[in-house]
Amino acid sequence: MSIVKIYNVIGIMSGTSMDGIDCSYLKTDGESSVSIICESTYKYSINYKNKLEKIVKDINAISKSKRNKYIKNNEQLVTNYFSKIIKKFINENNIKKKYVDYIGLSGQTIFHDPKNYISIQLGSCRKIKNKLGIKIIGNFRQNDISLGGEGAPIGSFYYKHILDKISKSSAMINLGGIANICYTNKNSLIAFDIGPANLLIDDLMKINFKRNFDLNGKHAFKGTVNKKLINNFKNDIFFKKNYPKSLDREYFKKYF
Repeated sequence: MSIVKIYNVIGIMSGTSMDGIDCSYLKTDGESSVSIICESTYKYSINYKNKLEKIVKDINAISKSKRNKYIKNNEQLVTNYFSKIIKKFINENNIKKKYVDYIGLSGQTIFHDPKNYISIQLGSCRKIKNKLGIKIIGNFRQNDISLGGEGAPIGSFYYKHILDKISKSSAMINLGGIANICYTNKNSLIAFDIGPANLLIDDLMKINFKRNFDLNGKHAFKGTVNKKLINNFKNDIFFKKNYPKSLDREYFKKYF
């Protein structure tokens, strides 16, 4: 009889909405069993978020030949921030590092070009491992691309774990910076991005009102529908594409 190995794992996630980092400490066999011990969310400071937004803007504006140098010059900012937050999470929850088998790290996405099979996340797994002394598992997006995917949406693998416990056939829509849908049954998983969710309204709020988001839809309720803009949006070629398909957070900025 085989013995199932249970791992103590810290999972780290930062989304395209760039509002913070989610940390989760759990026990898992890596397949069917997941037991959450503790979780915390750490919001980005305004200063740090502004720096991330500048990196995203810059890397979408520079040529491919300059991209690697720019990444190298800016990766340390994100690596240091991840290291600081993980240390804080460990200390606040009295987690003994010697009992942590792995950290699963999804870095900060700054550039996503599925057409050319490129998805860039900042946050060096090697450097964070050296700082914390804990093994790191990362590069999830790049691994997905190498296996024929587009590098996103990555969270769908966990959604399948949840949905399979609820129903034989289910679907879930996730509204983050980008919206994505996940359909799963016992034998298959289909997941793809379906359009923008919060990032457009958040960016517009920052530009027009110096706020991070529209609390309770206060400003949205005062608006009127621009039917011409809505029709142009609905006719975008992205909606006509078959899956698999995914989005960079900058794609729909053209409608600003």
